[in-house]
Amino acid sequence: WLRAVEHRLQLWQERRTHQLPGDEAGRARVARAMGFKDSPIASASMRFDEVHASVLADVRNRFERLFYRPMIESLSEGSGPRLSPEGLRERLLVLGFRDVERAARTLDGLVSGTSRRARLFRLLTPAYLRFVASSPVPDEGLFAFLRLGEAVGGRLDALNALRENPPGIEFLARFLGTGRLLGDVLEHVPEELQAIADQRIPETLKDRERLVREGVSSLGWREPEHRLDGLRRFKRRAMLQVALADVGGTVAVEAIGVGLADLADACVEAALEDIDVPFAVIGMGKLGGRELNYSSDIDVMFVHDTSQEEAESIGEDLLRAIGEVTPEGQAFRIDANLRPEGKSGPLTRSLDSYLEYYARWAKPWEHQALLKARVAAGDAEMGNALVQGTRRFAYPVELTADVLAQIRHLKARMERERIPRGTDPRRHLKLGPGGLSDVEFSAQILQLQHAHRVETLRVTGTLPALAAARDAELLGEDDERRLGDAYRWLMRLRNRLFFLSGRPTDALPPSPEGLEALGIAMGYREQPRQELEEAYLRITRRARRSAESLIYGGKR
Repeated sequence: WLRAVEHRLQLWQERRTHQLPGDEAGRARVARAMGFKDSPIASASMRFDEVHASVLADVRNRFERLFYRPMIESLSEGSGPRLSPEGLRERLLVLGFRDVERAARTLDGLVSGTSRRARLFRLLTPAYLRFVASSPVPDEGLFAFLRLGEAVGGRLDALNALRENPPGIEFLARFLGTGRLLGDVLEHVPEELQAIADQRIPETLKDRERLVREGVSSLGWREPEHRLDGLRRFKRRAMLQVALADVGGTVAVEAIGVGLADLADACVEAALEDIDVPFAVIGMGKLGGRELNYSSDIDVMFVHDTSQEEAESIGEDLLRAIGEVTPEGQAFRIDANLRPEGKSGPLTRSLDSYLEYYARWAKPWEHQALLKARVAAGDAEMGNALVQGTRRFAYPVELTADVLAQIRHLKARMERERIPRGTDPRRHLKLGPGGLSDVEFSAQILQLQHAHRVETLRVTGTLPALAAARDAELLGEDDERRLGDAYRWLMRLRNRLFFLSGRPTDALPPSPEGLEALGIAMGYREQPRQELEEAYLRITRRARRSAESLIYGGKR
């Protein structure tokens, strides 16, 4: 059948091809060439597609029995065809596993024994192996499958739902095969496996108000000593929903940033639920811009209208509630060092104290940082008073040549001094040429120069600021597209890096294996490592050309 289809394809215009036409007319032509005819019930192409899908399924089932099933039988107590230990390792190596000894031990842990769970895994593992083999890190995906089975324990309903469910198994393999992070998350909330089995992948993310309600209600019934752990469990479940949408490709990368920022707001709001004095949390940096990634700290400032002693106590409790590591992990890494005077200054200030500081002592970079300020949680009236009161510093009537020179000097110093020793600057996602910092500084300089008179520039997000500058004819369409595309691509790249390693990473992996895995995670299939590096250099080179003139005043 397959050879006959291939011949019919290649006879058409005598072209060497192995791919079925994607258009209806092309598929109808192939169907008629294979002897199918239209009928009142179904068209020729529909009948061809049905038979073709049946043939492919039959071939796949036979292949699994010949290739994967002996691997499982070799480790179980079944009576089917068995492989030698050397044969098992060879097949694991062919599938793309790097540590075949560990993979063999993991398989043994999955399928050996006579328990109900082991019998179920013997049914699921052949299909899972097939799908996880094409994931970025098959070794991690297989090990996560074992840990998930252990976490599920005797609650096998969700695993049972994966039987005769290739789409569910495929998505689970893709999800766990992205790296260690998502396996760790799902292991702690194994009940969410049912959503994967049912293919309930969110097409939109929960908005801030709903997350706040859920965060507050998740803590309302808990005893005080368990509230921190409860907050972390809420965060983990909500982040898993964001990650499902991310890996499933149902939402754009900028929506992921908004979703994570809204989740951070909700965690902070829940932690402040019992506070009855005027106290607000101002989001700064990526939190303020609502462009968080999974590895981001959340930058905050605190403003109050109560006694300094009480406010300091509230602030310290909040830092502990969000940032302290408990047996359930950490909600977010939280950083209050963008406040006036940094670590040397008071943790929280009154409104008048903030306004006086920004009017008399603040440096240009501190005014620049206010471009991101927004109310994240707490007393909205108190927070808005600070945000609105500092807008005159964020949107000056005139950006003087001296201030612009200081901003440019700061940017050059960041590029020169903050990239870790031994790291090639061209491979640094954040501070390298054409990196995230280039795009952010480009948008912020346009805001500092023009937002006083162009109201649409008064936004906290980088991408909305670039779009507003384009619409106001302050930025060319080509430059806006290059900078925006680079920002989105690098945000996605940074998220995939975090999935792979489970820790914040700002540079491309140095090893060929790491680049290969990252390339696959970014969707490159033919030559993942080469395609990734070529795309990275091309995208950042274009972004740098557009950013240089905006930041340093050169000619395009």
